[in-house]
Amino acid sequence: MYRLNVWLIATAMCAVQSSSAFAQDPSAIIGSVIGIIGSEIERQQQIEAWKNSPEYQDQQIEPGGLTRGQVRIVQQLLLQNGHDIGAPDGIVGPKTMAVVAQMQRRAGVAVNGYPTQQLLDALLDAQ
Repeated sequence: MYRLNVWLIATAMCAVQSSSAFAQDPSAIIGSVIGIIGSEIERQQQIEAWKNSPEYQDQQIEPGGLTRGQVRIVQQLLLQNGHDIGAPDGIVGPKTMAVVAQMQRRAGVAVNGYPTQQLLDALLDAQ
């Protein structure tokens, strides 16, 4: 689920093994290691929350010139029109690219599989 920094864990474990304090009070060192791991998990959760925030998604420009929020709208519209693009997440994955490429071929425009403002506008106009 959350990616832990392997280097951080390995460093903490080396500190435990090389510490003479471990022989005297193992619970203190183990508590420190658990604290380090807990901090790393919390940091990863904050990063994930930030990446999923509207502010971040509206700043991220995907290939094709749309923000992740706009890509999500394209995906929702494609899904409403019966296309299998997976879950609308704002990320241009293989399913989204396949459907967009198919639409680009039908429209006679350059095929790259990335949603563009032109496609977004066409989908919105078709509503």
